[in-house]
Amino acid sequence: MENKHQDASQLMYAGKIDQAAVAYRSMLSQNAEDPMALEGMVYCSLSLERFEEAESWLGELKKVQPHASSTHWLQSLAAYYRRNLEESEWEAHKALELDPNSGRAHHVLGLLHLENKKIRDALNSW
Repeated sequence: MENKHQDASQLMYAGKIDQAAVAYRSMLSQNAEDPMALEGMVYCSLSLERFEEAESWLGELKKVQPHASSTHWLQSLAAYYRRNLEESEWEAHKALELDPNSGRAHHVLGLLHLENKKIRDALNSW
């Protein structure tokens, strides 16, 4: 299964988001509670600006791993896309409580600081 996750991730990072989504859906058809595939589907959906779909996948992910740093980071990113910046910040901080080294959560915080014209804070987050 690990190779399938790596293959899907490589597709995603190569910008082949639609193909990555197909790969993640295939994994989920075999195991609907695969947290890595659910995370991938949330990220793919957000990247493709399919926000309602992303929220649906996020709901499934929260059932499987509600207290994982990655779940909170993805919730932060989804809230950022919805322009709910307060929720986005709260979720990013929650992700960092669980994993202080979460580069993804730090990245979202940087985006939020940039929104508030706090350039130095943004740079420190990144």
